[in-house]
Amino acid sequence: MKIVKPLTLGLLTRPYRQGGQHRLCLAALGFFKLGEQQPRFLDEAQSWPKVLSQLPAGTALDEVYGKPHGEFLLAGSAFAPGAAPVTALTVTAALGPVTKTLEVLGERRWYYGPWYRIEEPAPFTEMPLTLRRAYGGPKLADNPQGTGYTGNPVAGWVGQNQGDMPNLQYPHAPIHGHVLAQPIASFAALDPSWPQRRRHAGSYDDQWLLNDAPGLAADLNPLFFQRAAADQWQQGPWQGGEDYRLENLHPQQPLIEGQLPALVARGFARNKDSQQLQEVAMALDTVWFFPSVGLGVAIYHGNVPCQDSLAQDLDLAMVAYESPAAPKDADHYRQVAQLRSDVKTAAQHVLNEAQLAPALAADQLAARRQQRAQQQQAALAHQQAVLDELDQELWAQSAQPKPANYQGPKAQPPLLDIDIEALKEGEQQLSDILAQVDAIKADADAKAKALKQQQAQQQKSQPKAAPVSAEQRYQQRLAQAATPAWDLVGAEDPNQAKLKAALRQAVASGQPQAPSEAQLAELEQQLAKQAAMARQAQRLAMSPQQPPLAPEQAQRLGTQIRQWLAGGVPLKGRNLSGADLRGCRFDGLDLQEVNFEQANLAGCSFVGAKLQGAVFVGSQLAGANLSQAQLQGANFCQAKASGSTLSGAKLNKAMAIAADFSGATLQGADLSQAICNLACFERADLGAVIASKTLFNAIKAAASHWQGAQLESATFYQAGLQGSGFEAARLHQCVLLSAQLDGSRWQGARLSRTLLTGASAVGIDARQLHCQQCGLGQVDWRQANLSGAFLAQCDLAGGNFQAAVLDGAILAGALLNQAQFQGASAIKTNFLKALAQGACFDGANLTDACLLKAFLQDARFQHCHLQGAQFDAPTHRQLSHQRRLS
Repeated sequence: MKIVKPLTLGLLTRPYRQGGQHRLCLAALGFFKLGEQQPRFLDEAQSWPKVLSQLPAGTALDEVYGKPHGEFLLAGSAFAPGAAPVTALTVTAALGPVTKTLEVLGERRWYYGPWYRIEEPAPFTEMPLTLRRAYGGPKLADNPQGTGYTGNPVAGWVGQNQGDMPNLQYPHAPIHGHVLAQPIASFAALDPSWPQRRRHAGSYDDQWLLNDAPGLAADLNPLFFQRAAADQWQQGPWQGGEDYRLENLHPQQPLIEGQLPALVARGFARNKDSQQLQEVAMALDTVWFFPSVGLGVAIYHGNVPCQDSLAQDLDLAMVAYESPAAPKDADHYRQVAQLRSDVKTAAQHVLNEAQLAPALAADQLAARRQQRAQQQQAALAHQQAVLDELDQELWAQSAQPKPANYQGPKAQPPLLDIDIEALKEGEQQLSDILAQVDAIKADADAKAKALKQQQAQQQKSQPKAAPVSAEQRYQQRLAQAATPAWDLVGAEDPNQAKLKAALRQAVASGQPQAPSEAQLAELEQQLAKQAAMARQAQRLAMSPQQPPLAPEQAQRLGTQIRQWLAGGVPLKGRNLSGADLRGCRFDGLDLQEVNFEQANLAGCSFVGAKLQGAVFVGSQLAGANLSQAQLQGANFCQAKASGSTLSGAKLNKAMAIAADFSGATLQGADLSQAICNLACFERADLGAVIASKTLFNAIKAAASHWQGAQLESATFYQAGLQGSGFEAARLHQCVLLSAQLDGSRWQGARLSRTLLTGASAVGIDARQLHCQQCGLGQVDWRQANLSGAFLAQCDLAGGNFQAAVLDGAILAGALLNQAQFQGASAIKTNFLKALAQGACFDGANLTDACLLKAFLQDARFQHCHLQGAQFDAPTHRQLSHQRRLS
């Protein structure tokens, strides 16, 4: 069954049978911050560890069954106001019309000496509100975990004559003795085997064995599902928006007040055969308070009929939530279910929180956008300051004065701005980013097409020219190559200086046709602007804009360029497209914005060259050496650079769509904000590469090497990384949705807040992998080696770990719901407090594994190796039951 939910809502499922009918229960869990009103619930993965730290050992957050009455539960401690020691205080929890107050006393004992006496309570600043602190004891069925009860009226003479008194009691019913049954003063969840709940469980007799086993009894009273004491119930479910009040339950806040989130949950289930999506009515019947950590949990329950005991006739369960003032219709949820379950679109929408959560308020969106805009402006301002400084240095070294109307270089925003936080919060969608990438490409193609159409129109308006011969095409290219980029070259080119001197001499001589100084300056500016615009269009081209030269003409053009190169002629900004320049050495030269489109640069050396904004579209760069080159903003689209070397090169904001870097070396290169979609990096060496906000979508990078790479906010959507090596790499806020990682190596890599949802990682070697707050759901980990990996608190729900090795791995607090561990080796693996509802461990080796405090509801452990494994008592009972059934 596929699970579809927003990141800010949890989902638990549980099938059951009663009265001959199979049903599937859904529980939607919304975490919220106490004392604050927020439009959405909190992130589920970040909230679970805080909640689990407060739950008593062996206590599940929820049993998934719906309840006839709304109830609240509380876990935490009582705190003396101001941390000043007290001997007694009262704590109060109130929700809507229900208020409950307990008196909390310090440690005290009763004893006979010779008569019965009770000590004065000792001062305290904090007291846990657990059932162990309430009245009870092993002989009191209503609370066998409690303290103070002996049931022995002659304790002064026979048996134990002293003992501890409970710390919790009702103010109206103080406890003075140890013999009589007393009310159990607690906010905690009651065990289903205790009389308070067991009396509603129904009859489990011969009739049950004949008709209903192993389901619930036909005469079970739904009150059995109420986990709280009856004085914590209200008639019917909560509606949302009720006031709550918590007193003396937080170390710094004696009073916490607020309202429940006024949000409505929606539940859905889809039939596997008919593909019909059925809505499941959800009711808010449970509220948990965890005041010590400032959290609450609103739990909505619902159930739907199904055809078998494991609900295998249903292939999708989906939950969402919304504001009652802005409900979404059924068609919306049908569309979302289709988008999230279709393999072609699921990965694109996995982060789309807005589909399944309420829309953020306009003022909140405006504030976040303003903050983001301020950050972008600050980044642009810093970039502009750097450009201004470089520009000042350039003119300081130039022999030519700066023109009066000169405009320096302007900092440009990135083509794409990927904000992972905005993605998670629904303000930015991955599908929109991919559409933006397509739009950028389409815009560039459209501009190139428009330019071609304009040129074609101009040609139509002119007399039809004779066909261009190879010689004529060569002369055209030679003329283009011979034209300097006056706006870039400045005083470097002696020809420009001679031309300007002649023009000024003409002005001085008073020739009537000679331009004035002002006209000359304006003419220079117009020419420079036109040249700059033409070069900018070349930098945006995704494919070659001119037909290739014949081999003979390409060699002739290359020979001329070699002569210029030998004579020291500046080449910056020139159009050298189509030239055969194989084996040329351009080391250290200033080649900014040079157009090498379709040039043959095989074996060329550009070590340390300045190639900012250079165009290599469709060029041949096989075996070329561009080490330490400055390639910011360069265009490598469709370039053939197999076996080339770009070690240490600066490729910031470069475009390399559909480029071929197979077998290339890019060690230590900076690819930040580059667009490398559809490029080929097969067998390429990208060790220690730096890539921030870089797009690697749909790349082919089998057997590539990324050892020690520093990747931040990089996107590898549907990337082919089979057999690649990411040893010791660092990935922060990266997206590898639906990536192909089979057979790749990740030893010692560190991932933080990175998403691999839907990726295929069959047979990968990820020993000592370290993941922090990562989304690793629905990943195929079959036969992977995750020995010693740190995956604590990561989302691994729905993952397939069949035959994987997880020996010594740490999965404490991880989300493992519906994960498959059949035949896996998990020797000494740490599953402490993991959430593994419905997980399957059949045939797994769990020798010496730790599953203490793990949530293992509906998990399967048939034919497991469990020698030395650590479980809580409820799990032991579950295992014993499964063994009896098997």
